[in-house]
Amino acid sequence: LPKQMIRKSVVVEVDGPTHFYRNSYHWTSFSKLKHRLLTTLGLKVAHVLYFDWAKLSTERDKIAYLKRAVAQAQRQDFIPRPRASQ
Repeated sequence: LPKQMIRKSVVVEVDGPTHFYRNSYHWTSFSKLKHRLLTTLGLKVAHVLYFDWAKLSTERDKIAYLKRAVAQAQRQDFIPRPRASQ
């Protein structure tokens, strides 16, 4: 892909249970490395966190979640931080 196109591209990363250390909301080293490699290539990464996704019950809520995640990724180098209360 041309560099101009890559810089504007957003990839969606579905962060399932194996992306986190057991019994925690902390990304594994592999997940952090994958994010770093994608952003080094100039891609924006929209993260879909499995524990957030599981709370969404309607298709409308899921579409809204995806739109927000992509919009945040487009605006900045965004890595969502799971809330401590979860």
